[in-house]
Amino acid sequence: MKKGDYSDDFLQHVALNFILAGRDTTSVALSWFFYLIMQNPATEDKILREIGGVLMEPRGADVSQSRK
Repeated sequence: MKKGDYSDDFLQHVALNFILAGRDTTSVALSWFFYLIMQNPATEDKILREIGGVLMEPRGADVSQSRK
């Protein structure tokens, strides 16, 4: 792409094609993910603790604080 072998218009069409092609599979995967999480409260708790830990790094103890 850096050599200029492809036009910007062509690359834009390829990127849009990937986005549109992945739309259905992504929605099915997310739906299945949330269903499985609802069925496994222990796993949900682990995920929430990990998210909380990641949020604590830049925000401190107040993980509810929104980014400005």
